[in-house]
Amino acid sequence: MTQPVVITHILRSQPPIVFSAQTIEGKTARFVDKEQVLGREPIAGETWEVTGMWQVHPEHGRQVAVTQAVPSRPTGRLFIQTVSGHKSFPGIGVAKAQRLWDLHGEAIYALLDAGSPSPFIPSVGSELAEVLLSGWLGLGTEASTYRWLTSLDLSPKLAEKIIAIYSGLSVPPEHAEDARAVGAPIWHLQRDPYRMLAFADWQSVDRAADSMGIGIDDKRRLVGAIEAALIKRLHANHTWTSGDELIKLASRFLNGYGGSLKAAVQDAVDAGAIVPVGDGFELAGCEIMERFCAERLSLMAAGKFEATQLSLRRHWSDSEIETELDTFDQSEGYALNSEQRRSVHAAVLHRVSLLLGGPGVGKTTALKAIHHVAEKMQVVVHQAALSGRASQRMREATSRAAYTIAALLVRVDKGEIELGDGVLLILDECSMIDLGTLYRLVSHFKPGVRILFVGDPGQLPPIGFGLTFHILADDPHVPKTELKMVMRQTAESGIPEVCAAIRSGRPPKLLAGLSDGDGVAFLDTKTDEIFDQVMDVLAKLGGIGKAQIIGSVKRGPAGTFEINRQLQSLAGIGKQLLCGRFFPGEPIVATRNDYDIGIMNGDLGSAIGETQSRELEADFSGRRIIIPQSYLPNVELAYAITCHKSQGSQFERVIIPITRSKLMDRTLLLTAVSRGQKQVFLIGERLVFDGAIKAPPMSNQRQVGLRHHLSSVRPRSHDS
Repeated sequence: MTQPVVITHILRSQPPIVFSAQTIEGKTARFVDKEQVLGREPIAGETWEVTGMWQVHPEHGRQVAVTQAVPSRPTGRLFIQTVSGHKSFPGIGVAKAQRLWDLHGEAIYALLDAGSPSPFIPSVGSELAEVLLSGWLGLGTEASTYRWLTSLDLSPKLAEKIIAIYSGLSVPPEHAEDARAVGAPIWHLQRDPYRMLAFADWQSVDRAADSMGIGIDDKRRLVGAIEAALIKRLHANHTWTSGDELIKLASRFLNGYGGSLKAAVQDAVDAGAIVPVGDGFELAGCEIMERFCAERLSLMAAGKFEATQLSLRRHWSDSEIETELDTFDQSEGYALNSEQRRSVHAAVLHRVSLLLGGPGVGKTTALKAIHHVAEKMQVVVHQAALSGRASQRMREATSRAAYTIAALLVRVDKGEIELGDGVLLILDECSMIDLGTLYRLVSHFKPGVRILFVGDPGQLPPIGFGLTFHILADDPHVPKTELKMVMRQTAESGIPEVCAAIRSGRPPKLLAGLSDGDGVAFLDTKTDEIFDQVMDVLAKLGGIGKAQIIGSVKRGPAGTFEINRQLQSLAGIGKQLLCGRFFPGEPIVATRNDYDIGIMNGDLGSAIGETQSRELEADFSGRRIIIPQSYLPNVELAYAITCHKSQGSQFERVIIPITRSKLMDRTLLLTAVSRGQKQVFLIGERLVFDGAIKAPPMSNQRQVGLRHHLSSVRPRSHDS
């Protein structure tokens, strides 16, 4: 069957999407998108042209298996259902839609296409007549974009992004009629299909361009290859590329073209697609973000990003800060060391500063002291971290509110928090902050704000593109304090000593075998025997769940997926699954932020039970949370978690499988080992472990432009 239908209900929003819809004859049917051909989740009230085959489901009966679907404008009496139920026509209900249809009938479609509100004003008024036309134009734009993409064998999933970007771009008056005929997004992309490289891969776009008659030596194609090369580099987390490397990479995209690409590089610069930075190039978006962050942070460090009322604020002297630190020592019952005291001075006096240090050097104590002194100075302190787990640790350590960076920015956007004069923002676990996150943060800063970056540049770099904290830590013009003195009680475990060796690239001395005492032990074994050794360690510690397993990879015999599968099969004996996924008491981890539920990516919890409506009841750090079916795909077992998910967490005992992978380097090992508080068991081949430590960290291989931008901003000072 192929026919237009109006969506009435979304029965399942996760793939495979299931919805009910009404046919033009007024009959209701159930549709299942098993092949995931829908470009997006449909919305109740929309009209879609659906192609599919009738099937019989043992539970739901007759339903249509969708093979192709395109959103479209309604035809016939479907106008009433579409206009009265679609979000694009607010204020037009069934009665008004019926009135319009009764007055104009089939002629209403031609009147809407004509674009004048006059015929509809008598029925719905001038305001709703404009709403009607605007909504109708939007339906036409999406429908035509879907069909155009399908004709070029491109995924309809690109439609939403294309429409969002190109619908708002201006069209020269002399081309307005042409653009209106095909839709503004299509008009723009027909002129240069390589603009789609922001959403689609080179092969698909180049094939579409070829079908549109664009030759192998067309200037648009050559410029597209230059841009595609930088996009490929960005996917590998590099933001900057040398000129020679850029031409070398771009030439690989251009089968059949043997000419020079130097002119194409300049054409790309002239078009604003790429920007020269030093002796290399960046995508325009990356250059804007890095330059903005460099300029704003440099201005702050130089005391030139100030609020006008700062002259009225009293500046504290070093001696006054020392007096408050003495008071802090007395209240806490221990004495801050000289490094910690210097870190407090830097945090409260400088507009930008860094607090560096590995495990066990007293960063948490320093943060508590910073809070104490800042509050005495009547400075408002906000603190945040990238992961929910890290922000929770900040909250527990300082007894003050802490947020994920995403949640903090939501509150800033709502006006509940202001990052301006008289405010100190503390960010923890900063080695994981990518360029996009730093840019979003810095763009919210107002004059007079202070920021303290806290972290260890020896730990994992960001998952996303760019490198920020590591570059700032290397910049001599950014004030920083490094804590190196390991606290006595922490040093007793031996973990800080091992971490220091890993950070410096020296394979550490480790305990051998299943030792009884605290410390870091290595069990040398082959990869296919790692799980058996994990079970031996767990048995010695008292059983499954007595240690957190932290892996480097998800797949393979020692990957987190396989370890979780095997441990679940053992732990679930005699138990009944909850929601078909977890046994009662099993550890779970969230993999996506959801502010409505109150769960952040990386939050660790445990499954408790199942509600009557088949929702999962879980405990997250003492909070009872009901997880709906729609979020369940974002919850995974957590007997074993990846090192990235462990960032910001601490566990008494940790087991770390050592496997060969592209991710295995000293930053991953340092991060994983430093998660342990008392005992760490490393299981795998010792040669792999030692080799990963001796090799330069992968973060050193990232090529970014932030360092170029920071060095181009002069002069700087450390005065506040």
